[in-house]
Amino acid sequence: MEEYRPLEKYYRTYTYMLKKRFGQNVIRVSLDGGFSCPNRDGTKGIGGCIFCDNSSFSPVSSIPNPIKTQIHYVMEHLKHPEKYAGFIAYFQPFTNTYAPVDKLRKIYYEAIEEEGCLGLALGTRPDCVPEDVLTLLEEINEKYFVTVELGLQSVYNESLKFINRGHTFEDFVDAANRAKKHGLTVAAHIILGIPGETKEMMLRSCEVISNLPIDILKIHQLQIVKDTKLEQIYNETHFKVWDIEEYSDFITDFVEYLRDGLYIQRLFSRSVSGNIVAPRWNVKLLTDTIMQKFQEKDTRQGKKFKM
Repeated sequence: MEEYRPLEKYYRTYTYMLKKRFGQNVIRVSLDGGFSCPNRDGTKGIGGCIFCDNSSFSPVSSIPNPIKTQIHYVMEHLKHPEKYAGFIAYFQPFTNTYAPVDKLRKIYYEAIEEEGCLGLALGTRPDCVPEDVLTLLEEINEKYFVTVELGLQSVYNESLKFINRGHTFEDFVDAANRAKKHGLTVAAHIILGIPGETKEMMLRSCEVISNLPIDILKIHQLQIVKDTKLEQIYNETHFKVWDIEEYSDFITDFVEYLRDGLYIQRLFSRSVSGNIVAPRWNVKLLTDTIMQKFQEKDTRQGKKFKM
């Protein structure tokens, strides 16, 4: 097994993954490609997932197109650009493969043709990666580093139905397998703390996640955002949300059950708009508490993973 560097003492980080690949740190530039979502436009549903408010999680929601303008804005305000090998164009809000392939080609190439671009990362849904799109991404992947970030959210179909995802776990498995056949790097997004899922259920999901054809895992805690359907449910039912101590204790257990070699992009998410109703955390305290838990338990990723 590859030895951990100091920053990877407890888990495999996505930052280190990129540094190994490119020899230097890499920045992700969040971009808005102007996409919609089949769960909002009536194709799959109306209103989207019950937690959905992209402006709370996307720093580009107030930056207008074109793509070039968005990239230049970020890069011009970047401190110490010399520290980075380049950037990955991260199409973030909504479903970033949800358009005809000719339109996608134009948008993607507008980003990768900018100086310093090393690759694409595409946030999307597992029911929105048809073969012609994967073929386009395989083409781009010959020269650039392409990551397809699929919203899994949960391995339990009951939970997916509750949050109104409009797809199944089986849809995710199919999409991930097909993306890997095209030689693409695959990331999965999950949410911890969906009402109805116990801690035991979430820990059991580690085995399922660890055996999926994915390279990267992006972990989010459930967050209640103002003016969403989830906020209405929260106000009506007062379901429990994580506090810092409880989440820190759980996430360190969770990481123990994930296979070593699965890169973790983040252990928790944060809002950029200030519209979070709950949980409202001090990020520095959360980070310090998580590190403290790792130290106290003397543990690391994969310690309890069973093949």
